[in-house]
Amino acid sequence: MFDISPTIALAVFVSAFVLDFLYARYTYYIISMKAEMAATVSFVWHMLSASVIVQYADNSAYILFMCLGGTLGTYLTVWQRRRAAQNAGTDTGTATAGLTHP
Repeated sequence: MFDISPTIALAVFVSAFVLDFLYARYTYYIISMKAEMAATVSFVWHMLSASVIVQYADNSAYILFMCLGGTLGTYLTVWQRRRAAQNAGTDTGTATAGLTHP
């Protein structure tokens, strides 16, 4: 009924596990306003996702641009939100979530 290769199934499982782990870690660092860590995880996450770029663009040089764009975008987003929260005198963790202290 199903013609499943155990090697491919394991590779898909491991890659989904790693990408989801990185996504959860990325979200945690964003919420914690840790720009450097979020940007680093973003770089790794994009590097691991790069097979899509190679598959569609047929040029692996685009991977660098994807990784750098994701890294810079993440860093600047968190840096700006952290700066805005500090200027407003708000706790950075709750400023991101839109919550206020009672």
